Amino acid sequence: MAPKSAHALPAGELPILANPQKFFLTNARLNAQAYRAGLQIQIEMLDFMRHRCEQDAKLVDDLFRTEELTGAFDVLSEFMQNTAKEYATEASKLATISSNIGADTARRAGQSKDAWTGDGSATTAN
Repeated sequence: MAPKSAHALPAGELPILANPQKFFLTNARLNAQAYRAGLQIQIEMLDFMRHRCEQDAKLVDDLFRTEELTGAFDVLSEFMQNTAKEYATEASKLATISSNIGADTARRAGQSKDAWTGDGSATTAN
């Protein structure tokens, strides 16, 4: 019989050791959720940048259509106002997405704790 390590923990003291397969599957789900959340943010950002590039191209077209200097200033002024507004709106969207991701992660982490321990005592965010 092999000697016991001074650092060995019985499975009862660390519930994760009681069912390591469930622990690793739950951990994989949490990692997949984090990856999906990152992709969701990237999709939103790329969609916004596509829109901004289209607006930049429109600016160039509008500037070349103007015949007077004052018209060019009007076009540029409107472009800058819309750009500032759209960036503020996008920042708000990203904050909302991030907040939702955080709440969902907290809920899933609580469910994972329940799954690992089987006691149903985890507190979760609503």
